[in-house]
Formats: sequence, structure tokens, C-alpha cells
Amino acid sequence: MMAGVPRATLAIELEASVARLDDVEALDAIEREVVGHSRAHEYGWLFEEREAFLHRRGGTIVGFGFLGNTGQGPVAALEPALQRSILLHLEGRAHERGIKLISFVVPALNEVAVRHLSSRGYRIEPPLNLFMSNESFGSFDRFISYAPPIIL
Repeated sequence: MMAGVPRATLAIELEASVARLDDVEALDAIEREVVGHSRAHEYGWLFEEREAFLHRRGGTIVGFGFLGNTGQGPVAALEPALQRSILLHLEGRAHERGIKLISFVVPALNEVAVRHLSSRGYRIEPPLNLFMSNESFGSFDRFISYAPPIIL
């Protein structure tokens, strides 16, 4: 889903902080719970290419998001509803950085992200991708992949 970057502020319920490479263990724990496996070997590249943010509620890390000039994501949250706050923060940060266009690779079953982004003027753009697996895994109602799409 793509849109021009609107002004946005961080929703009150989450606190965002810049993540550092030292935070990989926390990021990996969330991704293991949400996606079902580790991608810790990719974090080095992500930290080189994108800003990383941890999102906390009551001092507990509940999600993360990455933002770059040429791509966004991944975004993961322990609860689907928390994605709205994370997305608002990433949109606001993109605006602060002067990024004019952002996009997110959102699984269609991620109702929270689809509704939030649609309500903010994002639109579904081709090419659409299908993901098929012979095994069920992940909680894709609380995950947004890389944009542009690379790998899951």
C-alpha cells in the first residue's frame, strides 16, 4: 500500500525509541513470536539501511518498525491493534525526514493495518503477490514485511 506521507504524531499508548544493534535480541524475540522463526542474520543489513524503532507500552517492548529512504518494514507487534500506533510513528518520522512516498507490504489478512492505511489514503498497488506455504506459520495479522518485498 502506498501514499504520500501525511503529518502524523505518535499515538499516546506507545512510546517509541531508536533501536540499536544491541537490541537485536529484543527484536528477534518479537519476530520469533509473530513470524515463527528467527531472521536475526538480516538485522545487520536492516540497521545499515533503515532506522529502527522499538515500541513500548508501560516499559515493555511490544513491537518494532523499520523506516528507510528506499523502503519500509518490517513491522511487528505482539498485538494486532498496536500496529496503528507503530504505523503512525513511522509515518510521522518519514514526514520529519522529508520522505515523500512510503509503502508497506501488508498481508491481506492484516485487518488492522489495511484499515488504518486505507483510512489515511494509502491504496493497493500492483503487483499483488501471493504467498503459499505447505505449512501454517506466523501471525500475519500483526506483521508487515519489507517494502520493497524481499523475503519473508
